[in-house]
Amino acid sequence: MMRGIPRAAVTKNLPILGTSAHAKDIADAGNACSWSTAMHGVNAGKPAGQAYYDSIVALYAQWGVDYIKADDMSRADKPPREHYHGPEIAALSRAIQESGRPMVLSLSPSPTPVPQAAYVQKYSRL
Repeated sequence: MMRGIPRAAVTKNLPILGTSAHAKDIADAGNACSWSTAMHGVNAGKPAGQAYYDSIVALYAQWGVDYIKADDMSRADKPPREHYHGPEIAALSRAIQESGRPMVLSLSPSPTPVPQAAYVQKYSRL
């Protein structure tokens, strides 16, 4: 899966399942993927941001998914270009825990920034 919320959902301002919020309420356009134009970041600090990740993981659980590879979550390029999205990593991990289905969370696209390794290890399988 790709980190964030689809830009098309934000443009249409679609509702966030189980909340009165909409896509524009949780989208973080300043936190978009640097190499894809498909997604905006999610403000995972907002309850509706967590609800968004909860709804995605609930769907995956219904499908019987047991492994999620989340792209654009954690990457260490040549300094100072580190791309690390701790709040979204934690939100996705919480959603998996709350789903009631055991799932492995793998982050990509490449090595985690070394200073963030312990945090990422807490929420995923590097």
